[in-house]
Amino acid sequence: MIVYENHAIARWYIFGDERFMYRLMVLTSLSFLILSCNAGTHQPFESDKLKGNPASDSGLNSNLSSGEEIFRQRCATCHGISGNYRYRNAADLQLSRLDSIGIVNTIKNGKGVMPMFYGAIHDSDLASLELYVKSLRK
Repeated sequence: MIVYENHAIARWYIFGDERFMYRLMVLTSLSFLILSCNAGTHQPFESDKLKGNPASDSGLNSNLSSGEEIFRQRCATCHGISGNYRYRNAADLQLSRLDSIGIVNTIKNGKGVMPMFYGAIHDSDLASLELYVKSLRK
C-alpha cells in the first residue's frame, strides 16, 4: 500500500492533476485542428493557361488581367491593390525598379517577412504576375 501511495504521488508530481492533463489534451487537439484547417489555404493556384502571344495587344491584356487576378488573391493583402500599401514594410511596388528576373526571384523565394511562393504559382502565372507588377510602376 505504501508503494501505491508513492506511485500516486509520483504520478501527480510528474503529470499534474487530471484537469490540467484534460485541458492540455483539448488545447493540443484544437491546435492540430486549426493547423490542419489552415494547411489547405496555401495550395497552388490553379488558373487557366495563358493564351495568345504576350507581344500582341490581346495577349498582353490577357496576361495583365490574369496577373491582376493572381495579385489580388496572393499579394494585395500586404502590397495593396495599387501596390503601395506597405503592410509590415512590404515593398512599394510603384517605386520598385527590379528587373523581370528580380521580380520573379522575389516572388519565388520571398524576401524579409514576405513568404516564398515557389511551387505555389505556376511559371506561366509568374510571367503574368511579373507583367502586372511592372504595370503598377509610376
